[in-house]
Amino acid sequence: MLASRRGGAVYVYSFDQATTYHGQELDYVFAMDMMSYWGGGLPAASLVSTVQRYWTRFAAHGDPNGRGDPFWPRYEPKSDRHMVLIDPPVASSGLARAACNF
Repeated sequence: MLASRRGGAVYVYSFDQATTYHGQELDYVFAMDMMSYWGGGLPAASLVSTVQRYWTRFAAHGDPNGRGDPFWPRYEPKSDRHMVLIDPPVASSGLARAACNF
């Protein structure tokens, strides 16, 4: 990612909780069931809380990390680390590598 290569703080995620649709993570950010209503089940309360903490800290400080939550690694092209938003969240690498490198 260009921003990361130029020294910007970049945090990448994939949302993989249950059956997911584009934008469904917004149900977890705003504690609603607009997208989840159409499939995938209602948002998991524990993941809603975690996602809200991540987003709030990122908006306030430019870093989603804080005490008590799994560490969200800063994206760097060499390591290709990202956060997988599932319950519980887990850091991973190689997000859609074959498709993205195409």
